[in-house]
Amino acid sequence: MFQIPLDLLDIIQEINKYGKALIVGGWIRDKLLGYTPNDIDIIIENINNVELFKILNKFGEVVFINKNKYVLGIKETNFEFKVENNLNKDLRINSLKYDPITGEIIDEFGGMEDIKNKKLSYINKNMFLTDSLRALRVISLISKIGFIPDDKLFNILQYCDLNDVSSERIEKEINKIFLNSQLKYVELAFDIFQKSGLIKQFPFLFDLSITKQGTRYHPEGNVWVHSYKVLYSVIKNKNKYKKLDYLALCYSALLHDLGKPLTMKDKGKGIISFFKHERKGLPLISMICRVLKLSNLLVNKIMGICKYHMLPFNLLSNSNIKNSTLLKYSRIFYEKNINWNLILDFNIYDTTAASLCDNPLDITNTINEINKLRLKLKELKITNEPKDILVKGRDLIKLGYTPGIRFKKILDHSLKLQDKGYNKNDIFEEIIKHYKI
Repeated sequence: MFQIPLDLLDIIQEINKYGKALIVGGWIRDKLLGYTPNDIDIIIENINNVELFKILNKFGEVVFINKNKYVLGIKETNFEFKVENNLNKDLRINSLKYDPITGEIIDEFGGMEDIKNKKLSYINKNMFLTDSLRALRVISLISKIGFIPDDKLFNILQYCDLNDVSSERIEKEINKIFLNSQLKYVELAFDIFQKSGLIKQFPFLFDLSITKQGTRYHPEGNVWVHSYKVLYSVIKNKNKYKKLDYLALCYSALLHDLGKPLTMKDKGKGIISFFKHERKGLPLISMICRVLKLSNLLVNKIMGICKYHMLPFNLLSNSNIKNSTLLKYSRIFYEKNINWNLILDFNIYDTTAASLCDNPLDITNTINEINKLRLKLKELKITNEPKDILVKGRDLIKLGYTPGIRFKKILDHSLKLQDKGYNKNDIFEEIIKHYKI
């Protein structure tokens, strides 16, 4: 018998005076599999919607969680109540019912057998065709519990059209994949996402799946495989980050190479170049973030990580990295609400992907070089927040300069001098020397 919250038990006992309340769906599945469920869904039998509303109103303020489907909740709880609809069934493992009073599990559609066989199968295929988001939920479920779709479910995924699904619902489901995935099932989920044809609902990701990479640096085979292997490394390190930074790294893993299909040049002999792909992909990445209606804070982080994901490689190719260069980028990162650690961590995850395949590269030297760069930043005491800017616009006005087009040029020059170690008075002298008042 599963334990349920006592306040929910009181509500169920009250409902049972007039009808029957049963817990359904993912809560039972997760309990049987040893996971900690979040929301609790309760279906009501032999009571109409008006009667249900009156009963729930005895226990608190009733709220509509979904007006179209008449799903009710009680404010400040995670309980969802809905009058039973036998046609509203998707997967067998989600069709289980649990009677909290008797402790009985009611299995009308073979959900227990699917759990035993670690299989996903549908009850009503029309549930996927009328609400295509369920296809993405299948991928989310695979990434969480590692069950394999049977042939019928696998084949129906390619016919699910996400164009009619709101961007908010898609974003929510994508975030669930990032937040709830079990590391050991990540590659399985994204492999099925591609092979089932569901990836074609995301043309920008499909393009990655048909873009090959040179085996010298990317033995993964193609850009899509590389991208989800980068995501694998991000998820592996999930506990290192706050939620916003973690989501930014996850989105960046899948989006950072969108410029590669646009810039690919096959030079033969296994050599393929993607010159400035990190810049070419930015407009597309920005558009996708807007379509998904991601928050501005999250978008800024994603755009910053994607734009500068090649920066550590480029810096390491220069044997003499100037301190002023590192300070300059520190200031840029601050404006994007990212920092050097995020950029360097992502660079490591990007590099690690090449070691997670059948013919892995030895990435030891590259990782060591990235960590040397991290150490240099630490020695220079370059933190997330840049040092205070010594010379500002008001200082130029005090010197006698008139606000105008030249201001930005003078202030940029001042920053470069500051990064070279000039103090405020020395900067003033240089400004007066080079710019007429």
